Amino acid sequence: MKLINRYEKNLIRLAKIYAVVIIAGIGYAVFFNYTNIAVPCIFFEITGLKCPSCGLTRMITALLYGRFHEAFLYNRLLFVMLPVFAFYFIKFNISYIKNNKVVLSKTDDIVIKVMIVILIAFGIIRNIYGL
Repeated sequence: MKLINRYEKNLIRLAKIYAVVIIAGIGYAVFFNYTNIAVPCIFFEITGLKCPSCGLTRMITALLYGRFHEAFLYNRLLFVMLPVFAFYFIKFNISYIKNNKVVLSKTDDIVIKVMIVILIAFGIIRNIYGL
C-alpha cells in the first residue's frame, strides 16, 4: 500500500473541489447561454446600483466562446485584472499544496488590499459614469 504524502493529499483535495466547481460552472454557463436566465445580483436588486462584479457571468461566458472584446465590455476592470487574479489563484494553490495553508507575504497582502480598493473605487465610478 502506497502512502500518500501531504503534497499529494492536498493536490487530490484541491482537484476534487475544482472538479465540482468546474462541472457546476460549465452547467451554469450552458444553462445561461441557452436560457439567458442568470442568478440576479442581490446588490443590484436591493440598491439599483452596479456592484464591481456586475457583468461577470456574461464576461466569463463571452471569454469561454472567445469573444474577448465583448467580454471586455461586460466588465472592463475584471477583464483587465484577470491575469493578476489568475497569478494569485495559482500562487495560493501552490502555497496550500506545499504548506497545507495559504501563506501570504507582505507584498501579497499589500497587492490584495490595493486590488480591493481598486474594485471598490470601480464600483463607485461605474455608477457615476455608467461604465
